[in-house]
Amino acid sequence: MDWLPTDAWRPATAPITTGSAYRSPAILDDIVDQFQVERHHRYAPGDGKTWCATFVWDVSRALAAELPHWWLGKELTANTLADWLSVTGPAHGWHPTSAEDAQAAANIGRPAVAIWKNPGGGHGHVAVLVPSHGASGVVIAQAGACNFVRRPLAEGFGNLPVLFYSHN
Repeated sequence: MDWLPTDAWRPATAPITTGSAYRSPAILDDIVDQFQVERHHRYAPGDGKTWCATFVWDVSRALAAELPHWWLGKELTANTLADWLSVTGPAHGWHPTSAEDAQAAANIGRPAVAIWKNPGGGHGHVAVLVPSHGASGVVIAQAGACNFVRRPLAEGFGNLPVLFYSHN
């Protein structure tokens, strides 16, 4: 995995990518899996830091639906990415949607995310939706305090008031 930088602020140039003209559940699975979020040190939590926004940045870049890590010279966190999605996201193909519609988008290979902005200013959280392959509810992949692929939304967000966005 020499292509995946150690530094979270540097962009990854993934070997598996796709554009908006070709999306499928298998490609979305392959793109998420290549980042090895459960094992790669780029996403390992430590010293009170987690890398959810970096993981989402990496996956969204590979899907040609980039959620920026840098915007107007500033590094985005999950909280500031939530603001970007609500204000600037629609101009870049990202639109608010329901949990059900976000999962339906992921099930056909379209980019979709779940995000929570911490109203107290502490850490927020963002995760990528992955195809459910018949499981009920929303299924996510995330970097965070616990890194995983293909688990229920509640394992990443608990009962937090999550917002959902999908990309055209």
